[in-house]
Amino acid sequence: MNRPFRSCSARYNYKGTNHRLGLTGKPGRFPVTRLLAFFSVVFFLAGPASAACLSQGEARNVVASGQAKPLAAVQSQAGGEIVKAQLCQEGGGYVYRLSVLIDGKVTTKVVSAN
Repeated sequence: MNRPFRSCSARYNYKGTNHRLGLTGKPGRFPVTRLLAFFSVVFFLAGPASAACLSQGEARNVVASGQAKPLAAVQSQAGGEIVKAQLCQEGGGYVYRLSVLIDGKVTTKVVSAN
Protein backbone atom coordinates (compact mmCIF):
# COMPACT_ATOMS: atom_id res chain seq x y z
CA MET A 1 0.00 0.00 0.00
CA ASN A 2 2.93 2.29 0.32
CA ARG A 3 3.23 3.40 -3.28
CA PRO A 4 5.73 6.10 -4.04
CA PHE A 5 4.25 9.32 -5.41
CA ARG A 6 5.03 9.84 -9.09
CA SER A 7 4.36 13.21 -10.62
CA CYS A 8 3.10 13.55 -14.16
CA SER A 9 6.26 15.34 -15.23
CA ALA A 10 8.42 12.36 -14.27
CA ARG A 11 6.28 10.13 -16.41
CA TYR A 12 6.08 12.30 -19.53
CA ASN A 13 9.51 13.98 -19.48
CA TYR A 14 8.23 17.57 -19.62
CA LYS A 15 10.89 19.91 -21.05
CA GLY A 16 9.09 23.24 -20.96
CA THR A 17 7.74 23.22 -24.50
CA ASN A 18 4.19 23.62 -25.51
CA HIS A 19 3.64 21.33 -28.46
CA ARG A 20 -0.07 21.89 -28.36
CA LEU A 21 0.35 25.49 -29.53
CA GLY A 22 3.28 24.70 -31.77
CA LEU A 23 5.72 26.72 -29.68
CA THR A 24 9.17 25.53 -28.84
CA GLY A 25 12.02 26.92 -26.82
CA LYS A 26 11.89 28.57 -23.44
CA PRO A 27 8.51 29.00 -21.80
CA GLY A 28 7.01 32.43 -22.33
CA ARG A 29 8.88 33.16 -25.57
CA PHE A 30 7.20 33.43 -28.92
CA PRO A 31 9.25 32.71 -32.06
CA VAL A 32 10.24 35.89 -33.89
CA THR A 33 9.20 34.52 -37.28
CA ARG A 34 5.64 33.96 -36.04
CA LEU A 35 5.50 37.50 -34.68
CA LEU A 36 6.69 38.93 -38.00
CA ALA A 37 4.17 36.85 -39.92
CA PHE A 38 1.34 37.94 -37.60
CA PHE A 39 2.13 41.66 -37.89
CA SER A 40 2.61 41.40 -41.65
CA VAL A 41 -0.90 40.00 -42.01
CA VAL A 42 -2.36 42.63 -39.67
CA PHE A 43 -0.73 45.52 -41.55
CA PHE A 44 -1.68 44.03 -44.93
CA LEU A 45 -5.34 43.76 -43.94
CA ALA A 46 -5.42 47.15 -42.23
CA GLY A 47 -3.80 48.96 -45.17
CA PRO A 48 -6.62 49.15 -47.74
CA ALA A 49 -9.37 49.45 -45.14
CA SER A 50 -7.73 52.41 -43.42
CA ALA A 51 -8.55 55.07 -46.00
CA ALA A 52 -8.80 58.54 -44.55
CA CYS A 53 -12.41 58.44 -43.39
CA LEU A 54 -13.92 61.71 -42.29
CA SER A 55 -15.70 62.56 -39.08
CA GLN A 56 -19.39 63.48 -39.28
CA GLY A 57 -18.60 67.20 -39.12
CA GLU A 58 -15.95 66.97 -41.83
CA ALA A 59 -18.30 64.91 -44.01
CA ARG A 60 -21.06 67.52 -43.64
CA ASN A 61 -18.64 70.28 -44.71
CA VAL A 62 -17.42 68.31 -47.75
CA VAL A 63 -20.99 67.54 -48.87
CA ALA A 64 -22.09 71.15 -48.23
CA SER A 65 -19.20 72.48 -50.33
CA GLY A 66 -20.18 70.23 -53.25
CA GLN A 67 -16.99 68.14 -53.26
CA ALA A 68 -19.00 64.96 -52.60
CA LYS A 69 -22.57 63.86 -53.32
CA PRO A 70 -24.98 63.49 -50.40
CA LEU A 71 -25.68 59.96 -49.23
CA ALA A 72 -29.25 60.11 -50.59
CA ALA A 73 -27.85 60.56 -54.12
CA VAL A 74 -25.89 57.28 -54.00
CA GLN A 75 -28.44 55.29 -51.98
CA SER A 76 -29.83 53.60 -55.11
CA GLN A 77 -26.36 52.15 -55.88
CA ALA A 78 -26.25 50.34 -52.52
CA GLY A 79 -28.64 47.59 -53.61
CA GLY A 80 -30.16 47.17 -50.17
CA GLU A 81 -30.78 48.85 -46.83
CA ILE A 82 -27.82 50.99 -45.69
CA VAL A 83 -26.92 50.12 -42.10
CA LYS A 84 -23.77 52.25 -41.77
CA ALA A 85 -22.09 54.82 -44.01
CA GLN A 86 -18.74 56.58 -43.88
CA LEU A 87 -17.40 59.21 -46.25
CA CYS A 88 -13.73 58.56 -46.97
CA GLN A 89 -11.06 60.24 -49.04
CA GLU A 90 -9.44 57.73 -51.37
CA GLY A 91 -7.33 58.12 -54.49
CA GLY A 92 -7.80 61.87 -54.79
CA GLY A 93 -11.60 61.66 -54.52
CA TYR A 94 -14.32 60.71 -52.10
CA VAL A 95 -16.07 57.37 -51.64
CA TYR A 96 -18.78 56.09 -49.36
CA ARG A 97 -17.97 52.89 -47.45
CA LEU A 98 -21.38 51.37 -46.90
CA SER A 99 -22.52 48.48 -44.75
CA VAL A 100 -25.57 47.21 -46.60
CA LEU A 101 -28.20 44.69 -45.52
CA ILE A 102 -28.99 42.41 -48.48
CA ASP A 103 -31.13 39.28 -48.03
CA GLY A 104 -30.48 39.21 -44.27
CA LYS A 105 -26.67 39.53 -44.61
CA VAL A 106 -24.57 42.63 -44.07
CA THR A 107 -22.00 43.28 -46.80
CA THR A 108 -19.59 46.13 -47.41
CA LYS A 109 -19.78 48.19 -50.58
CA VAL A 110 -17.65 51.08 -51.77
CA VAL A 111 -19.48 53.67 -53.88
CA SER A 112 -18.02 56.76 -55.52
CA ALA A 113 -19.20 60.03 -53.98
CA ASN A 114 -17.86 62.30 -56.71
